[in-house]
Amino acid sequence: MNKSIKTKKQVSKTLIKLLNYKPLDLITIKELTEKANISRTAFYNNFHTLRGCS
Repeated sequence: MNKSIKTKKQVSKTLIKLLNYKPLDLITIKELTEKANISRTAFYNNFHTLRGCS
């Protein structure tokens, strides 16, 4: 599987889990990347903003 696709899937799954507990406005990129076990660089290589994930 392409590394970019894997990263996007990890971020998507983690974001969905976080949205069960708090609204999007309160989720930080730091929190998302830590819980998804990816670097901030990997996040920004695939998304411009957190809103770009949804």
